[in-house]
Amino acid sequence: MVHENRIEDYVQKGKEAACEATKQAEHALESTQDMVRENPLAATLTVFSVGVGLGLLATSILLPPRRKAWYDDYVSEGSRRQIADSVMRMLPESIRSRV
Repeated sequence: MVHENRIEDYVQKGKEAACEATKQAEHALESTQDMVRENPLAATLTVFSVGVGLGLLATSILLPPRRKAWYDDYVSEGSRRQIADSVMRMLPESIRSRV
């Protein structure tokens, strides 16, 4: 008898949690739809950027390792490093710390 009450309590708590999660998901959906309606260009560019990023990620994972690049014969390793260092110095600190 006590066991059944505990099970019913857990079932009830599970139903309440599912109801609350559904409400939160509906609110998030409505908020997202409102933002897209208010800023369609930003939403489109964001989705496009995420798609390109995921495409590049999938490509880098699925393709075999890169072969020798065309510039490998013409640009020394030291020059490549110097170019990379120059570009890094031009980046803001907030970006540089993440690269």
